[in-house]
Amino acid sequence: NLEFGDGILEDCEVGCTACGKCALDATDGAINMEDNLAVVDYGRNHNQPAAIERCPTGAILWFDAERGPVRGRAAPKVIRQGARAEAPT
Repeated sequence: NLEFGDGILEDCEVGCTACGKCALDATDGAINMEDNLAVVDYGRNHNQPAAIERCPTGAILWFDAERGPVRGRAAPKVIRQGARAEAPT
């Protein structure tokens, strides 16, 4: 999403709020914020699971070879309650 702030959470529980914590925690500019999106520079060292730890929504995941996708400690548990209602036309 290109939105900034908690308003996105009304539509998506795991939406990126553009808080920038992942970019602050990643070293060597491996993650940068561009247009309210976390953008990973795969040309740099992105073997940095610490970058997901403070993500408040779980929008950014770490893929562990043994455990699979891992969410940071700050991410809330997502409980799917059903399909999203269709948008009005």
